[in-house]
Parts: sequence; structure tokens; C-alpha cells
Amino acid sequence: MRRRVKGILLVALAAMTFSLFPGKVLPAGKSPIAVIVSSRSDLPEVMDLTDLKLLFLGKKSEVRGVILEPVNRRMGTPVRVGFDRSLLGMDRHEVKRYWLMEQLKGGPRPFREFGLAASLVSYLSARKRAISYAGLEELTPELKRRVRVVKIRLPGGEVVGPGDSGYPLTY
Repeated sequence: MRRRVKGILLVALAAMTFSLFPGKVLPAGKSPIAVIVSSRSDLPEVMDLTDLKLLFLGKKSEVRGVILEPVNRRMGTPVRVGFDRSLLGMDRHEVKRYWLMEQLKGGPRPFREFGLAASLVSYLSARKRAISYAGLEELTPELKRRVRVVKIRLPGGEVVGPGDSGYPLTY
């Protein structure tokens, strides 16, 4: 009985994934993380993956002539854990240690954090230079009107968006 219920749930999950992202292939059990900015942002529609990583490590503050303010999700939330793992290659403890070492060296401080996507979008929409991320399914139609999703240029030059095959940011 349990095995049958599990099978039904897996089929339902697969059907939902394909209905959310028709024609797109996602890794099994993974949801895309969208990089988002204010709809008024001057940042171009595409950003290099390397620039994004350096930005969220505090090693860079300007991308393509636009000074940006990175904003994180609250530590320990699933989307933050996935973002740190897939972009920075670190777990929660490594991220905490990284920011502690940066502060001890006189480097940048950890970025502002938000727990809820709605609070984050309110902050982003009021600040043209802020950049953050959210699970694609967290972005309701109302929230999507206030932000813009930034596509990612992979090291090989391919440009991908959330839900595209090869998109690197998932949780």
C-alpha cells in the first residue's frame, strides 16, 4: 500500500513539474531558484554566473556598470540552503564561517536577509540596485509584476533561465 501511494505521489509531482515548465527538463526533485531584481533595475537581462557568485561572496559590487546590493534569504530556509549550495558550493556552516572570516579580515559584512518572498519583493521593488533570489514557485503573479527575473550566462556562454535544462540554481 505504501509503495503504491509513493508511486502515485511521484507521478503527481512529475505531472506538476511538466505543467509548470512545459518543454523544460529539471533534475528530479529540484525546483529552480530565480535571480530577481526590481522591475526598475538597470541591470541587463543576462548576468554571468561568475559575476553572480562574486557578488554574493562580497568580492564584487558592480556588474556591467551597475552597482548592486545583494540581499539574501534567511539562513536555513530551503531556498537559501539551495542557493548557497548550488552557487557558492557551501553548506550553512561553511557560509557562516566564510562571513566570520571576512569580518575578521575587515572585509564586507553579511548581507541583509529576508524570510518571506513577499517581504523580499517589497524591499527589492523599492530599491533599484538590490538583487536577490526566490524559488520560482514563490513568485506569485502579483509578486512577478514587481520584479524581473535575470537569466544566467554559463561559463560556456549558454544563457539559461529558471526551468531551462542546465540551469544551475536549484533547491
